[in-house]
Amino acid sequence: MYKLILSILGLLIGGGILLFTLKVPNATAENTVTVKGKVVDIYEAGVKDVVFKLEGDDISYYVNRGLENGLNINELKKEYLNSDIT
Repeated sequence: MYKLILSILGLLIGGGILLFTLKVPNATAENTVTVKGKVVDIYEAGVKDVVFKLEGDDISYYVNRGLENGLNINELKKEYLNSDIT
């Protein structure tokens, strides 16, 4: 039983290390998708993320840590709410 617990613990630690060492590829035209739509909502979610909801689209688009990097929800709403964006 002791060996089983150590094996599982080793796999968990090894998997965690592997996840933290994997690199996310840089965004390029080849590995990104362009989305167009009318902005119907902008709000904060997660950890200071800015979320954009587009009309007729179930996907939430967000700027990771956008509020930490100078974005402002009220300013974004004034400029982009009910506007078509790409």
